[in-house]
Amino acid sequence: MISKLLFKSRGSSIEDPLFLYHLKFEYSSFKKNEVSSQRKKNQKMIKFVRHIKVGDQEFETWFGMEIKKKGNRPNIDIFYYTDDPSEELSMHQLIKSNFQSKKDALQFGIKFMRSMYQDMIQREKEVTKKEKKAEQSDSTEKVSE
Repeated sequence: MISKLLFKSRGSSIEDPLFLYHLKFEYSSFKKNEVSSQRKKNQKMIKFVRHIKVGDQEFETWFGMEIKKKGNRPNIDIFYYTDDPSEELSMHQLIKSNFQSKKDALQFGIKFMRSMYQDMIQREKEVTKKEKKAEQSDSTEKVSE
């Protein structure tokens, strides 16, 4: 489309060989993009749930794996889901890509999520400590008044 507009503005006609070459090139690149996007749609995400224990708490975590083959080597990406994948608002987030085995990808995903949950628990403890200190300072101010 762009070539057609450019050539028409320069005074070239549709029969111009250069115009036909550019049109053919644009069409072939469009077809390549269309085929690659269809391949991406056809790739299935393997979805599974794991229960990750942190301290005395247990978290149900949904993971996803996408396996792509480049030559003879698999290329595996690991994702985590924000909720059950069957839920409408659930989204997947990439943890890391380019693993060579499912086992390595899964182990990394579990370690990543465990550390994320530990950080979350630690932050929650710090926030509650700050809130308690703020409440105590408020109550001492009221008593002194």
